[in-house]
Amino acid sequence: MPGMGSQPASLYGALSHPLYNLLFLTVLAGLVAGVLFMFIASWWPTKSRDSKWSLWSGWGDGRLNVPGSVASFLRISFGIIWTFDGMFQLRPDLPGGFVSQVAQPSLQGAPSIVTQLINPLLNLWNTHPIRADVVSGWLQILIGITMIFLNSGRVLQLVLWLSVGWSAVIFVFGNGFGIFYNGASFVTGAPAAILIYGFVSIYLLGLARGAGWTKNPKTLPISVATFLFLGGFLQALPQEGYWGKSLAAMFEGMASANQPGVFSTVIQWASDLARAEPVFTNALFVTLVFASAVCLVIFKKRWAVWLAILVTLLGWWFGQDFGIFSATATDFNSGLPLILVLTAILRGYQADELANSQSGTQLLEAYKTTLAASSLVVACLFGTLLSAVLFFASLFGADSAAIATVDSSGYKYLSPTNAPAFTLTNFDHRIVSLSSIEGSPILLTFLNPLCPGECQTLTREMLTAAKQLGILGSKVKFVVIDVNPSATSVVDTSSYARRFGINRYKNWYVLSGQPGQLKKVWSNYSIQVAKSTDGTVRYTQVFYFIDSLGVESGILQDTANASYSGSYSTLIAQNLKQLL
Repeated sequence: MPGMGSQPASLYGALSHPLYNLLFLTVLAGLVAGVLFMFIASWWPTKSRDSKWSLWSGWGDGRLNVPGSVASFLRISFGIIWTFDGMFQLRPDLPGGFVSQVAQPSLQGAPSIVTQLINPLLNLWNTHPIRADVVSGWLQILIGITMIFLNSGRVLQLVLWLSVGWSAVIFVFGNGFGIFYNGASFVTGAPAAILIYGFVSIYLLGLARGAGWTKNPKTLPISVATFLFLGGFLQALPQEGYWGKSLAAMFEGMASANQPGVFSTVIQWASDLARAEPVFTNALFVTLVFASAVCLVIFKKRWAVWLAILVTLLGWWFGQDFGIFSATATDFNSGLPLILVLTAILRGYQADELANSQSGTQLLEAYKTTLAASSLVVACLFGTLLSAVLFFASLFGADSAAIATVDSSGYKYLSPTNAPAFTLTNFDHRIVSLSSIEGSPILLTFLNPLCPGECQTLTREMLTAAKQLGILGSKVKFVVIDVNPSATSVVDTSSYARRFGINRYKNWYVLSGQPGQLKKVWSNYSIQVAKSTDGTVRYTQVFYFIDSLGVESGILQDTANASYSGSYSTLIAQNLKQLL
């Protein structure tokens, strides 16, 4: 399921250093803002401060404050998991792994109109993944801290609306509407945990405003039952594969995840059962899910709630791995949120108890929002705003190099070795040797001058890198060496140079020569070239970075990914700057 894949994510951790540098900056700024707020507020006249505070962070509205009530329990418990989710979002593997390991798997099987809607924003994430991840983490922490520490007031209601909006964003762009990925079902957390988060916020807003539907004791049971029914219905669909081998395979994957042995052992037992009796095992799960949903609606009994909790716990354990053991997990999946709502139902409080269980005087004394708590909320708010400003400001500049760092093997430094010499013919008929262009940093690559497909991406990466360098770009020599044995003439190389406007620059070279000359150069630079019977030329994709003394400094391989072209250009430009 999305976020719980077993793909290796070792490269994603390469972004941990810049991630935590930016996080430290925003945390420090937030703490400074919180301390300043506390210092300034402490100097306000007490009566004036309290009257304003009761309006914004207040304690006058008792509907969400009653100790032990459904509303108070949901507000605090979901505030806690929102906070933890924000911390999960700030794991080192998330900036680089969110799109490929979480969002894109959710879109498998989605209609084209859905992917066309979502992919542009996923690409936007990849332009600046570190800053996008910090904004996402801060938003969730802000929502959580506010729900925990503010009992009522305008700020809490604004943040509840923010949580509804952010839940919708995650549901669409992080979960792909929660039902399209292969294997969507109750055991994988479908239709999506974030729907529960959003519903709880809407429920709390309704309670705060005294909405009539929140006073109906069946509101929560029917909502949970609907979620369970949808998950069970998806699991019962033949195309999801759970009547065959899919259930056993999924349990096997969960059992092999990095987790305590006692958890994986039980999951392995379930996997063995599903492999031996797939129809029986899936029928058992589907029946339990449907039965628990029906019982929640029909029976106002504790045993019905406990049955739903037990069934949810099994799904959370066997199919969702508790939602946290994957390096790219972003939340607890749907198991824990469902159990929290079911626990709230179990408490048995009705809406009228929320407003009447304590007097206004008792409430005023018991639920004043402390200055320290308000200052903590201010700190989170400032950290969120600062991270958002930094992210949106970065959209007006070059793409971050972060996603390129994890997409390929990244930039590799080489032990100082003189670059192999060559003497070839440029597109303008000049004879060019390595020694003749030394004295400036050199970016050297190998391309097909006919330039189909990947060659165009690589060329644009060089051109964009040169543009990012600005005036410094004129101090770099950009060298392209021909790899097409059937296109070695000056006509071919000059056509390539004109096609991309390279012929206008004196520091660009498109070199070719006799087949024997080229093969020697390919061999010296470890370039493998293969031409198929249909004329397609396949070759090693690599950029060599050579310093002004002709010494190899580093290489960058496998960069022909059009989706990350801007990121690769930035990575190229950054490493060329180090040679200037």
